[in-house]
Amino acid sequence: MQTVTPPLFTIGYLQSLVSPNGVWFRENSPHAMAGRCLLDSMEYLRADLTVPGQFRQLANAHAVRLVTVCLSDKSINRPERLKRMGRRINEVLQLLHSNRNTDPPFYGADYWDWSAILECFLEVNQHLPNSIITRPFLENEMDSFKQAIEATLGRGLLMHSEDEWYGPATAAAAHRVLGKWAALSDQNLHTTLNELKKQALQVISKDGKYRKHLVSSSLTLWHYGQVVGEFPTDSARQKKMIKNVDALPRLPAIAYRVYALARVIQGANGVGDNKTKAKAVELLYDCQNLSRPLGQGLLGDEVKGSLNVLEAIWPTLLSVEKNKIGSMVDALADAHSRANTVGVLVAIEPEFQAVREAFETDKATIEPVSDDRRLAVSHPEYRAVIRQGKAHVDTADATRRLLVEDEAKWLFMVGIAGSLGAAREVDPGSQVTPARPDLGDVVLAACIAPHDIRAKIRKVTENAPVPFRGLNWTIIPTNPALFASALKAASEVFPEDAKVMVHEGMIVTGHLTDSPSGKADLVAELPGGLAIEEEGYIFALLCLNEEKPYMVIRGISDFAGGDKKKDGNEEARKKEAAEHAAKVAVAAIRILSRRW
Repeated sequence: MQTVTPPLFTIGYLQSLVSPNGVWFRENSPHAMAGRCLLDSMEYLRADLTVPGQFRQLANAHAVRLVTVCLSDKSINRPERLKRMGRRINEVLQLLHSNRNTDPPFYGADYWDWSAILECFLEVNQHLPNSIITRPFLENEMDSFKQAIEATLGRGLLMHSEDEWYGPATAAAAHRVLGKWAALSDQNLHTTLNELKKQALQVISKDGKYRKHLVSSSLTLWHYGQVVGEFPTDSARQKKMIKNVDALPRLPAIAYRVYALARVIQGANGVGDNKTKAKAVELLYDCQNLSRPLGQGLLGDEVKGSLNVLEAIWPTLLSVEKNKIGSMVDALADAHSRANTVGVLVAIEPEFQAVREAFETDKATIEPVSDDRRLAVSHPEYRAVIRQGKAHVDTADATRRLLVEDEAKWLFMVGIAGSLGAAREVDPGSQVTPARPDLGDVVLAACIAPHDIRAKIRKVTENAPVPFRGLNWTIIPTNPALFASALKAASEVFPEDAKVMVHEGMIVTGHLTDSPSGKADLVAELPGGLAIEEEGYIFALLCLNEEKPYMVIRGISDFAGGDKKKDGNEEARKKEAAEHAAKVAVAAIRILSRRW
């Protein structure tokens, strides 16, 4: 089965990509740790987040908010990264909204969760253009939140949930998000905000209770750090409490240590307590595990640890430090491009040149190489390798080299083909679309079929069985992800009003002499075939055997029925057909690259 496993990267691997300049990626400094946490958060967002659960819902919101805020920061100066992640962020936001509860809290397990998720919506609405968090959507959610708070404020925002981390941070979080909303909406929320502040500043008693509710000792500093951060001038007692960071390493769960230390940093930074902040940062270094793959939690072995620490440290960094973190983001982008190398196979020189020119038009750089049948392509959004291989043996060898030597993860075969139809003669006023491709048209292979391959290589692969789930297949399907990318690309390159038509269907690989009788036999055997060429099936068979996604794109240069050399324009037709196919292929690669 063709599967595409998302790549996993470590900080050490990213460091190796930019060595020796990446040595600082692993150093113990606040900005290096914040950078690692940002990468951890970005990779978490790329993962499959469809698993239900309140922790996941909250972590999703934290990750979306922090990635949006950090990448939109002018000091880091990487707006293109945020733009590229915008599609994934919107998917996660849609997932959050689809899991909205029917009763308060509409998001999460308690008012703290609900506040954090609404803060995510607020920040996305402010920093990410074209997000699904529109102003009407935001107004509706914030009004529901305000009404629920006003209805329950008298009893202290307690939801009586088993998962609730109830304490003074609950009121502080609600105050934070309502305060932001009041500033954006010009609503008068002074009465509600004053009562939330009053409750947030109430201390936990010596017997560990807050408003008659028991608070876990492991969460005391977690609560107080947020209170101090929100109310730095009014929290004298809490300021003294967060200085007691020496007790945190004794907490049995490393994740809880990380959560508490992050909130201590948040509070200490708010009041300018650099000594406490520095001590908490030092303790966090002992909670790192930099051998873990990004996206799986570098701090406290939980992504939530990285999210908490990123939120706490980011406001403490200088602009030059944030800008430096941009090189980490660049290294991660480079790692994704390398891991998603696109292999492009062509057969003849006009195809080779057409693909090269299409990449250059897309502002890609052709890297110098010694092999005149191989080109390496570098682009800010993708990496590609072009190889040339004509006929079955060379095609197999070039495909193998793309798979093994170039480590291509996605593969395209691009070139020319003969149409299995006749020249198009359509009444200009007719709405009927011809079923068969004409000269210059482009065919996207939904599947590849063999025809009479044995005429060239005889009984070695006479029936060409495909090793797919124990069955012998003749017609091989195209990878759906690549087909979708190619179809979208084709609609952009050649819209409906263009003279060039784009066809979807079967491409046949075989040995066909340029004769009417040979073409008639082929069409009779494979009536669904749209085009005939000589290499695609070999390419597809090898890719399928290695479980690598592949796609064949062909431009029509002749009708394969004795017409190739009749008008003397064969080379011009080949060039035009190859250029059309190449334009679609490069556009498809650009669309595909949005995945990473």
